[in-house]
Amino acid sequence: MNKKNFWKVTTLCSAFAFFLSTSPSSAFKIDCFTPSGIKSANAIFFNSIQHELTISNSDLKIEILNSETNPEIIQGNEIEAMQAGKLTVALPSPQDMLKRTQGEAHEIFKEMAVPNKIKTNQELKEYWTKNLPKIEKAFTDMGLKVIGAPLYHGSRNLHLVGCKEPLTTLEAIRKLKLRLRLPDIKNWQDVADYFHAQPVEIKHPELAKALDEGKFDAFEVTYTDMDAAGLDKKIVQTVSTRHLVGTVFFVMSLAKFNKLTKTQQQQLETAVAKAIEQNDSFRMEQEKRILEKLKKDGVMISELKD
Repeated sequence: MNKKNFWKVTTLCSAFAFFLSTSPSSAFKIDCFTPSGIKSANAIFFNSIQHELTISNSDLKIEILNSETNPEIIQGNEIEAMQAGKLTVALPSPQDMLKRTQGEAHEIFKEMAVPNKIKTNQELKEYWTKNLPKIEKAFTDMGLKVIGAPLYHGSRNLHLVGCKEPLTTLEAIRKLKLRLRLPDIKNWQDVADYFHAQPVEIKHPELAKALDEGKFDAFEVTYTDMDAAGLDKKIVQTVSTRHLVGTVFFVMSLAKFNKLTKTQQQQLETAVAKAIEQNDSFRMEQEKRILEKLKKDGVMISELKD
């Protein structure tokens, strides 16, 4: 190569390198979080997203973090971790949003967090669609982007560790004045009030240990979360109260979303939408399987008459 051609090639290479340095990165790692100590269905959901990204030939990569490898991120502060740039996406619940919103946005999330308001996944989706512009603004004001929602976590039901008397009415449950385990008293107080229970705040990773230590009489989670935590073998009765539709929202740091190319953004939104469909079907089928398993294991299954 003569000197003239050498400089032509060098100039072109330099120009191309400059273009790459000033263009959005073609590869992007999306870190997610799920608490350690839980065989979380969230991890299955994240893996479903990765599967959809892979078959679409996307170079986006999902990385699942937990509180052991990343102790600065704990369940409940994922939004703050995203705002601090320590996390890319999270799955906040309506209850998580109550302490972070005010006014109309607060009331919208509260409707999803108060017992016996929204009773089915279909009702939840209709409510979400109706209020989507205001919901998106609430997240945008926090520097976050809604990628996909709502994600069905299952109906939340009441599970008892000692009461063997069949509970078939809400009145009968309320008379017990149960010590009810809740993940966060402030944002779950409506649930305690609904059951006339004494709230006991215990985070999900400590739930099994606290149960063994006799710190509460009952807890309310979805069947899938109960099964994943191995708590199905520790209860004597489950009451199908269906007092809440458990749900979370797939949200991402807006700053990091804007760093993606348009193609990557579309790939991610499509992958999340497909993964949500798969999650909802999986959770509903899993609920049926877990109920059958509980019956076979001798756990009393009670249905409310009122």
